[in-house]
Order: sequence, then structure tokens, then C-alpha cells
Amino acid sequence: MDPTDERIVDASAAAALEKLARDFRPDVASCSSDTSEFSDDEVESASDIDENTPLAHLRVPSIPFGRETEMCGENCSCQNHTILELRLSMINDIMKRMKHLQKALQEEKVCRYQEDLISADSQIKQLSKENQRLHGKIQVLEMVMARYESRNEALISEKCDLQGKLEALANASVGNTEPDTTTGSHKRDRGSQVAKHSDIGDRARKRAKRSTASP
Repeated sequence: MDPTDERIVDASAAAALEKLARDFRPDVASCSSDTSEFSDDEVESASDIDENTPLAHLRVPSIPFGRETEMCGENCSCQNHTILELRLSMINDIMKRMKHLQKALQEEKVCRYQEDLISADSQIKQLSKENQRLHGKIQVLEMVMARYESRNEALISEKCDLQGKLEALANASVGNTEPDTTTGSHKRDRGSQVAKHSDIGDRARKRAKRSTASP
């Protein structure tokens, strides 16, 4: 049992005992105060009891073990008989009260747990709705991201095409539409061919001069 429940039970039991004390105080007062049948050790003094305690009014002279069987008949009003009846009645009332308190505590716990379960179930439903709403938003964002990725790929492809066209336009603007192959050995071969053609021309001109100079 929780400490809080124990305090509730103690307070309720104290209240019940105080009520029993008020109910049974006249009976105790009406009992005979003759204790000559008991020794000094067998009689408890009521003057030693703190009047501020809840059990102060419930203290009655104790009956030694085994002396209950030596009492008088059923209708006897002697002190022993009255004390025994008072004890039994108090015990029964206290037991009934404790059972009632225990039952009330159990019912209160059940009600509190049921309320907690209802509250938790409501929170779970609310969280489930929020989760579904967020899941829908995530799906929309995924679709938007896929659309942007496709658009990005198209832009990259278009950029590559534009770069190729710009390079072609740059080459056309300088008049070099073909790759330059006049480097190295190509230039040397071309120079030798030009020199060869010039030598042939020179010899032809010399023969023409000799032919015109002869008679």
C-alpha cells in the first residue's frame, strides 16, 4: 500500500476509534469500579493515558488470559462481563470499519486508474492523429523533392548542351572549324614541297632564256 493510502487508513481508523470511544464511554462509566477480584498488576490505571491521543478513551481494565471463562451468566452486569462485551463490540466495529475503508480505497484506486486509462487512451488517439497528419506532410514533401530532383537533372542536361553550343560558336567566330594539323612534320613537308616547285620554275625559266638567245 502506498504511504498516502496508509495515512488515509490511519486517519480513518483513528476517527472510527474516537467515535467508538464516544459511543461506549457511558457503558464504561456505568460499569462497576470494583477491582477487588484482580491484583494490582492485572489492573491498568487510566490516569497514565494521554488524553490527547485518539485511543485515550478506549483504554479499559485488562482481563487476564483465562479469566473470561470464570465470569457470571449472560445477564450479569459485573465489571468483567461488561469489559468483555465492550471489547468484542469494539473489535467487531473496528474490523467492519477497516473492511469498509479497504473496500473504499480499492474502489477509489480502480476509479483513479480508470480515469488515468481513459486519459492515456485519449492522448494516444490524439498522438495518432498528429502522426498521420505529419506522415501526410512527409509524403507531400517527398513528392516535391522528387519533382525538384527531376527538374535539376533536366537543367544540368540543358546546361551541358548550351556549353557545347557556346564552344562551337566560339570556334566558328575565329574561323577555325577544323582542328589545326599544320604543326610539326606537316609544316616541314609543306615547306619542302614549296621549295621543290620553286626550283622547277627556275630551271624552266633558264631554258626559255637560252632558247631565245640562240640563232
